[in-house]
Amino acid sequence: MNLLRSLLFTLPPETAHSLALNTLKFKKKIPSKPCKVMGLYFPNRVGLAAGMAKQMQQRLDELKAEYTEGLRMRNDWEAKLNNLNRTLLRINGAIQLQYL
Repeated sequence: MNLLRSLLFTLPPETAHSLALNTLKFKKKIPSKPCKVMGLYFPNRVGLAAGMAKQMQQRLDELKAEYTEGLRMRNDWEAKLNNLNRTLLRINGAIQLQYL
């Protein structure tokens, strides 16, 4: 049993899931206990999380990209704000010199 488990853990999640379900079909019928998770209906609870790791990794990569883009945008806005502050200081200095 440990050897089979070790073998399954070396496979990609989708492949291990398919192999396990196909093996269970030959051994005995999976009891149907439908469940609803996040608005989706599943015919049974076996393999409910199959493929979720891949989806979570994709979403995590998307969030990392969005975070990086947000940091870049914030840095751009800070640079623009600094430039605006310097410009306003120069204008203020020029106005003060004009009235001396």
